[in-house]
Amino acid sequence: MSRTSAKTPMGSWFAALAAGALIALINAVAIGWWLDSSAVSARVRASHHLLDATQHLALALLIPSAQAAYRRALKPASLQRLGWRQQRWLRPLLPWAWSGVGLMLLFAPTLAEDLDAFAHSRFAGAQAELVKWGLVGGCAAGLASALVLLNRFWSAPLALLATASAVALFGANHWLLKHNYPGVHLLIALAGLGLVTVAWAPLRWFRGGPPPWLRRSAGAVAVAATVASVLALFAPPSRTLLIEQLKTSGSVVPWWATRLRQYTHHLTEAAFHPGRSQWFEQSTRAATPTSQPGLLADAPILLLITIDAVRADVLETPHHLERLPNLRALKEQGVYFSQGRAPGSQTVTSLSGMFSGLYFSQQYWTRHPEVGYLFLGDDPSPRFPELLQAAGYETHTAAATYFLVNTFGIVRGFEHEEFIKTPGLALSDYTPGRRLTARLSDALKNARNEPLFLFAHYLDSHFPYKAGATGSGSATGSGSATGSGSATGSSGGSGSDFERYLRAIAYVDRELGILRRKLDELDLWQRTLLIVASDHGEAFGEHNSQHHATTLYEEQLHVPLILVAPWLSPRTIASMVSLMDVGPTLLDLAGQPTPGHFMGQSLVPLLKGEPANFSRPIVAEGRLKKALYFPDGYKLIVDDRLGTEELYDLTRDPKELENLIDAPDADAERRIDSLRSFFRIHTLSRPGYQVPYRP
Repeated sequence: MSRTSAKTPMGSWFAALAAGALIALINAVAIGWWLDSSAVSARVRASHHLLDATQHLALALLIPSAQAAYRRALKPASLQRLGWRQQRWLRPLLPWAWSGVGLMLLFAPTLAEDLDAFAHSRFAGAQAELVKWGLVGGCAAGLASALVLLNRFWSAPLALLATASAVALFGANHWLLKHNYPGVHLLIALAGLGLVTVAWAPLRWFRGGPPPWLRRSAGAVAVAATVASVLALFAPPSRTLLIEQLKTSGSVVPWWATRLRQYTHHLTEAAFHPGRSQWFEQSTRAATPTSQPGLLADAPILLLITIDAVRADVLETPHHLERLPNLRALKEQGVYFSQGRAPGSQTVTSLSGMFSGLYFSQQYWTRHPEVGYLFLGDDPSPRFPELLQAAGYETHTAAATYFLVNTFGIVRGFEHEEFIKTPGLALSDYTPGRRLTARLSDALKNARNEPLFLFAHYLDSHFPYKAGATGSGSATGSGSATGSGSATGSSGGSGSDFERYLRAIAYVDRELGILRRKLDELDLWQRTLLIVASDHGEAFGEHNSQHHATTLYEEQLHVPLILVAPWLSPRTIASMVSLMDVGPTLLDLAGQPTPGHFMGQSLVPLLKGEPANFSRPIVAEGRLKKALYFPDGYKLIVDDRLGTEELYDLTRDPKELENLIDAPDADAERRIDSLRSFFRIHTLSRPGYQVPYRP
């Protein structure tokens, strides 16, 4: 094929259809590669591929549509009134201006949302807004310039390079920033579509032009793709199909289709049915009195250790426990809750819930004046360390990161606190666990004969899993905590991501051993209750996700919880509990009532070996997603940002592969009503405040 001498509009339409077909083909491969096709019917799979193809064909047709509008609106004749001299210098700038303004209008409501947190995390106030909009404008101008320059200086090698770049962009779009930053994904997709369209438009597709039948066919395809896409925007597919569409980040249209439907349709919530439980009827209850008799020794020491990103099945797999001797010993010597759940899949969300007793929607989030991110410095609700301090406890914390000190409100109530910053590291880098251990050891050495509460959160097991990287090791696999898959990591030592993850947990395990021996050396163990938990889990490819914070599936919410003390009888408890229960438990053990607004309940009856009649629901939340666990083993996930719902039977389907939201016998509507009712009652209501999206 050679370049045409004339700029034929038909060439742009053919090139756009080819670009749409190319992205649809790459998406089809990605959908078939990543998604578990056995979890849905053949009809849903076929509909998924068909809808994805038509939507992205329609997206590709935006480019020749914009070109056609440009040719119509900015014909040379329309500029005659400006005079030839002005027209001569103005005409070369018009393609830049047209493309740049069009892309800016497109990116303003899409890309700006993604860049907001980035800008505010580095700048404050008006400067952050200026940086955000400068980045949006820079992206629009950069893409517009690339397309205009490719068109102006077209050559066969340059067209080939543009095509290869587009293919790389389409493929990378499924790997980068999974389940996050949809504006960035849209930018990547449009960049690839634009490169292919502009690179292929000048080619001479047919001698003497395309035959009439092909012209009609191309027009029919364009019209069909456009109509199908418009219908998908305003007439949503089934709930099961919508969930499938949103599982691949490189399929960019479904995300914005759901947002557009939210703008054009007012969703009605199901009616609230009273009389089910006090937790669904009122925002606060009467304070819960303490259990009697008490269990703690005189002048007790409460030592709370949380470890970042430890999924529960790490402690359920004997092969992994061989590498974690101290965690294994604590599990065997203490009370191990095998069905612990985190209130969120992000450190900030989970720890703030555990310390305040409130879920994300109940808390008051505002931008911190120094770092720009949303934090709880202005949230007035008490944290349980504050209540312990008021009850006579001396409180200490050693922080591995900047936001785990009083002023940020995630944790609060520590009269002795220290952010142990490692010299030479950036503010966002965490402090190695050995320095936390040293700080806690110093506090234990100075312990007086009075009640003491100590807390530290070890971040060494956070991605990129650098802790313990000196050992060479061999990859035992990634993909799940039982060691499947073969993904290879690029930092933090040799081996797969999961191998390095295990080594990082083993590093924290050694620190736990040091603390445990220190308690014996100082003759403090008889006074001590040691609580070990994780703030959230970690994904290694499940549900096409990596790491944490992006979903509310079990690999990110199911966490270990262990309580160890000389007076506790070792056993495993299979009742589902929450990290929200930790605060009420410690308050109960300290002889203090649990405030009525706390959303957890004390585990002391279970520690005593007594039956416990828990009535509180177990909920998780984050990024405007909400999950509710039901007593019959079902779990509901609702995404208010996308308008999606998922329902899983964890008893039969613990890996959450079969979405039962449309199953006739799943009672989905009643379950959705329960979740909506809970959050209607328990969402913070404050003039001018709306629950934010915190990335």
